[in-house]
This record gives sequence, structure tokens and C-alpha cells, in this order.
Amino acid sequence: MLLDSGQYEYLLTNTNFKINELSELYFKRWGVETFYGYLKESLQLENFSSKTKEGVLQDFHVSILTANIANCLIQEAQNEIDKEYSDSKKEESRYTINKNVAIGIVKNNIPKLLMGDNYSAVCQKLVAKIQRHKIKVKPDRKFERRKLRRSKRKFHMHLKRPF
Repeated sequence: MLLDSGQYEYLLTNTNFKINELSELYFKRWGVETFYGYLKESLQLENFSSKTKEGVLQDFHVSILTANIANCLIQEAQNEIDKEYSDSKKEESRYTINKNVAIGIVKNNIPKLLMGDNYSAVCQKLVAKIQRHKIKVKPDRKFERRKLRRSKRKFHMHLKRPF
């Protein structure tokens, strides 16, 4: 569709995609969307501890760095857990890493990771520590979400925990 500005606007309804192609595209996008939610909720990406441009940029880059390091360590720990429980084929014996606890572990050890001499040894210790905080996967778990009333301000400057 041609807009008044001379640019073209593409609407999903104007395409010739089939349902299975759209579901495949949606599935590929889902990982990106859940990562945004992870950044915003677990790492409080939109909650800055400073009002200056430099401070906001520092908070942003630290959050992204923490997310990348945490995801690498979480994946390593998850691989170890999967190897440990690979013999039991039952769905009831699946475990996953508690990501919120893992993020806390990584946040508390960022200086050791970045300033230490023996990076691989620190990573191995962190993976072992993260691996201890596993939770059982509950198959077919469903519950109704409750809507909470919140204030209009999403974040308050004095509430953010420092890294």
C-alpha cells in the first residue's frame, strides 16, 4: 500500500504467505521476544541508575554484557544437567536451571570474571555453582494469570539494585 508520504507500507494481510510459513516466521521471532522480556524483567534493562547519557549507556552495556555472560554460563550448566539426566527418558525427570538465581550469581561475580587472571577456572566454578540451582520441569503446568494493579511509573530511581 502506498502512503501519502510516498513510502510503501506492507501489511501482513497483503502477503501471499501460507499459514505454515507464518507460523514458522512467528516461531523464529519468539526467541527474540522472550529475550527482550528477559532483559527487561530479570535484568531491569529499562531501569537506569543514572540520569546522564553516559550513565544510561553504562547501565545498558553492563546489562547486555551480564546477559551474554549469564546465558553462556547457564547454557553450559544446562548441558551438564542434560548429560546427567540423559539416561532417564521420563518427562518427570527433566530439570532446568533457575535463571533468576543464575543471574544473581553472575552479577555478584562480574568483577572476578573480568579482572581475574584465570578466566576459565572462574567460569568452571560459576557453572558448578549455577548447576546446583536447578528446578524440576513440571509438564503440562497451567495456571490462570492474575492482573496486578501497578503505579503509572514502571521504575523508581531509588529502587534499582546496583550490579
